[in-house]
Amino acid sequence: MVGRALLDALLDKDIRALYRKSRGSQAVHWIQGDLDSEQALAELCDGRDVVVHVAGLTAGNKEALHNVNVAGTARLAKVAREAGVQHFVLISSQAAREEHLSNYAQSKAEGERAALHAAGEMKVSIIRPPAVLGADDPAMQPILQALKFGLLPVPGVRHWRERRLSLVTADQLARDIIDVAKSGADQPFEPATVASFSWNDLAKAAGEQLGKNIATIPVPSAALYGIGALADGLRALGWVGGVFGRGKAAEMLHHDWSVHTDTASQIKLAQALAPFLPPPSVPLSSDAAVH
Repeated sequence: MVGRALLDALLDKDIRALYRKSRGSQAVHWIQGDLDSEQALAELCDGRDVVVHVAGLTAGNKEALHNVNVAGTARLAKVAREAGVQHFVLISSQAAREEHLSNYAQSKAEGERAALHAAGEMKVSIIRPPAVLGADDPAMQPILQALKFGLLPVPGVRHWRERRLSLVTADQLARDIIDVAKSGADQPFEPATVASFSWNDLAKAAGEQLGKNIATIPVPSAALYGIGALADGLRALGWVGGVFGRGKAAEMLHHDWSVHTDTASQIKLAQALAPFLPPPSVPLSSDAAVH
């Protein structure tokens, strides 16, 4: 989702892009391979000024997450440095700032350190997006569907009203990636379309857009961890996909995911949600004709 948004924003540039199984629709120079193929990575990086590393694994066991998010990142940074690339932009995750919470968060934090180590003198910029909102994001679909039915499950029974969240839209993130690629960032940059909001704020904003009251339904922490453990087990058997698991439950129960980086892209939460939720239906007036 983020890669497609980024390529759409760069169509007037000379771009090479890596793909594994199916290439995108954008008119760029496509190179088939993956993070294990140094030959494909070398072709990708040859003669390039900037490499943007968007690929990553969002769910899986600790070994799989390490292989992609740590070893794969280090391999690409090494190949980029050897190819003479000037600037390496790593799309990490906000979860990296709380690496104790999950195997995913740990892999993203370790991936940042691996990139910095492999880069040598090559400039490295790290971007840590919060939750990314996009039209075709399967991770957000359960929440969006629940909101359409007037419901919002929220994590935890105690203190759920105090928990803070943040989000960035895929299109905004693409623009921020381009800005960082041009100007650089000395510290991990956290982009945001909405920098801080509560679950109650989310219910209210969605209700404004949908024209209905949204009922919040606190889900006990034990239930979240239990569902997460079941999802992890089924995923290990190859029976389910998705990103939810025990680690994601721990991330959802974290008290504060606010973005503290200054950003000029702030808009209201209801405005950010508007493209992803249907507008309220307009009731017929008494003299309206029905055909």
